[in-house]
Amino acid sequence: MTADAERHRGARSSPALLRLTPAATILRTAATIGLGMIPMHRLPRAVQAGAALAPAIALTGIIVAAQRRTGTEDEDETTAGHPAPAPAPATDPATDTVDPVPADAPSSQRKDPTRWVPLLAFSGTMGAALAGAVLAGIRMDRAIEMALRRREVPAPRLIIGLASGAVSLGMDVIENRAPTSR
Repeated sequence: MTADAERHRGARSSPALLRLTPAATILRTAATIGLGMIPMHRLPRAVQAGAALAPAIALTGIIVAAQRRTGTEDEDETTAGHPAPAPAPATDPATDTVDPVPADAPSSQRKDPTRWVPLLAFSGTMGAALAGAVLAGIRMDRAIEMALRRREVPAPRLIIGLASGAVSLGMDVIENRAPTSR
């Protein structure tokens, strides 16, 4: 980042939407209350599965993309300043044709399945953990609503929504009061 851009950003480095301003805080709290009032456990199983799998698949893709980008940057840094030798074209003994990608090419050019295994295992594990957390949250939501209904609390979904809004507001206030590292 240039010095000019850093000066314009000021002491706060978080984006404007994430800063604790009255309008943004009210909007986030209202959205949290509204989302907290949705009874996810009453939706069809396919919708519940989609609500769990869509973010999990997105997270898996983001992690794979980030790791791939990090891997190519590391290779670029290790080979920086060292010109790559011109490799001799490799021939396939079965067909006597020239292999378009030589064996000593950077791994970003080769399809190395052993390199993908740990990457997919890690990103798949994170995606599965997120899907499990969403499904556990749906089950907890059902348990909380049933407990409130057993206690004959009027409008349990409204109470759940207000409680989630209060937690969101509390987290915003705590985050604003926390000292910044910069």
